[in-house]
Amino acid sequence: MEKIGVIVTAGGVGRRFGGNKPKQFLEITGIPVLMITLKRILNQPLVGQVVLTVPEDYLKVAADLLSRYNLARIILTPGGSTRRESVARGLKTLEESISIVAVHDGVRPFFPKEAFAMGVKKLAEGYAGAILAVPLRDTIKEVEDSVVLSTLDRSRLYAVQTPQIFRRDALLKGHALGEKEQLDAVDDSFLVERTGEPVAIIPGDYKNLKITWPEDLEIAEFLLTKYFSKEFL
Repeated sequence: MEKIGVIVTAGGVGRRFGGNKPKQFLEITGIPVLMITLKRILNQPLVGQVVLTVPEDYLKVAADLLSRYNLARIILTPGGSTRRESVARGLKTLEESISIVAVHDGVRPFFPKEAFAMGVKKLAEGYAGAILAVPLRDTIKEVEDSVVLSTLDRSRLYAVQTPQIFRRDALLKGHALGEKEQLDAVDDSFLVERTGEPVAIIPGDYKNLKITWPEDLEIAEFLLTKYFSKEFL
């Protein structure tokens, strides 16, 4: 089966998280979050080339960590000022022969291992992209000025995760549209959807945590210890 290219976005500075350094470089049980993510990606049989985007000021920090953890297969490139720009730079860095591209958050270390294979299967069925998602567990209210406007139908609502897997041509088309319209893309599937290409849902996992807030580190430590520690022995 064809190997896929993976763009790992770690270009954020973690303004919501706070602290003295981006959250992707913080540690769980002594291992930087980003290194856990990258090691798990490299362990996936379908993964070929991996491109990592990080803030320009952290290129040397990232390079030193890649060397320390012996992650030699990863190409490092500076991220842009937005997620869309960072992914676009990653796309330009990937080898031209790669026709399937996955985009993944560097601070989402506990993705399901079967995600890449499920995504590739959906592409073979004719979809332009496949994204991980889980049904919302809470009731969702639409609110304005602290007043409830409506209660949304939870059965139709999903929380989206990464990795997201795309045909490269569809992702390039989406990013071209995003550049033209200067779209503030919340994720890459949004750009592909805007072109009219079909994007499928594949089952995500509630353990697939995106580390966003300080308390997420405590949850991540529990998840690593209980469910994923054997991958690092």
